[in-house]
Amino acid sequence: MSNPMEGVGSTIRHRTRRIKGCRCHGGKLCGFARADKSRACVASLSDSLQKFSSLTVSGQRASYNLFDSDIVLLILLAYKLKWPCRMPYSQPSLLRDALRFMEKSDPCVVAGGTDVYPAMKSGRQPVTYLDVTRIQGFSDISRTHAGTRFGAAVTWSDVVKADLPPAFCALKQAAREVGSLQIQNAGTIAGNICNASPAADGVPALLALNADVEIASASRGARAISLGSFIKGVRKTALERDELVTAVIVPKTPAGMTSGFEKLGSRRYLVISTAMTAANVLLDNRGRIEDVRIAVGACSAVAQRLTALEANLVGGDPSRIAITREHLGTLAPIDDVRGTAAYRLHAVERQIRRAIARAIEA
Repeated sequence: MSNPMEGVGSTIRHRTRRIKGCRCHGGKLCGFARADKSRACVASLSDSLQKFSSLTVSGQRASYNLFDSDIVLLILLAYKLKWPCRMPYSQPSLLRDALRFMEKSDPCVVAGGTDVYPAMKSGRQPVTYLDVTRIQGFSDISRTHAGTRFGAAVTWSDVVKADLPPAFCALKQAAREVGSLQIQNAGTIAGNICNASPAADGVPALLALNADVEIASASRGARAISLGSFIKGVRKTALERDELVTAVIVPKTPAGMTSGFEKLGSRRYLVISTAMTAANVLLDNRGRIEDVRIAVGACSAVAQRLTALEANLVGGDPSRIAITREHLGTLAPIDDVRGTAAYRLHAVERQIRRAIARAIEA
């Protein structure tokens, strides 16, 4: 008996190559792009999909080899995108154009995109997308007498490679802990803070640097807000509907300030933090702590600075650090699959000492 599936995969591939642009959506291209850069209409392939799904052999549905055809890819896309698909995607090069787009619609903002797809829910995909990676200045890291400016589309790999003073060592160490090398090449500094995850690796180091978030809108112009005020809770920020993060700005750090970062997870890469700590330290000429900033993440809904502990450590010997439960009282860790609340608090106490020691060694 001949195989009724023979030719289905080649038919799909042939149609994908042959159709350069359909006009099935009111005279507009549907925009379904194949890997070979040609355009094909998903709707024009529907008859093949229907025939494929209804084939039977001896009264039973035919089986097929997942590796023999592009049909699996098409089925997945059809399910996820609800074909025939139209997905407006804006990629402006000017900030003013991006802000106008924000004002007219309610897009999903894409920078690295590493959290966009995982956050999607079936049947609730964003209607439009705004890609900010090509906006002028968004991928730049610049230093002035006032501080350091990280454009919103600066990636974690950019941070690692940048020529920055020792006060940014903790931020670089955190950048190396974000996901994997592939995610570090795509994920951005602004995306990390806008995602507002309690376990966002970059947030503690940025808090210890007293970072501000630069925001812009078409109607109200630009404003700046401290990172501690920007993140309001789990997946919640101070951004208004028409606002866009344009940069993360770090004020000038004191000469001689160093920093360190510690992260605890179940493995080296691709892991959600159980607890993490960043510390920026400045010693005086006697070797005592003149200034210290300590921030802890993954132990409360929002990463926090431990201001009471910081005040207690100033003037002290960095090798003799006393940490009490009261110093950690603002933290509110939870019990979950990664660790208990008690375990997290115990880990943070150790991390603080290690982060300070690591900063001094730097």
